[in-house]
Amino acid sequence: MEGPKDTRIPWHRVVNAQGGISLPKSSSSHRTQRDRLESEGVL
Repeated sequence: MEGPKDTRIPWHRVVNAQGGISLPKSSSSHRTQRDRLESEGVL
């Protein structure tokens, strides 16, 4: 699925098909993504 070419989505909003974070839980990127999604009320 592709959106319009000029659409930009922040990386932390990209989740897997189950709506979760795919990055390893031990990674700092997982923690960053979780924190950002929580601050937006997504998680």
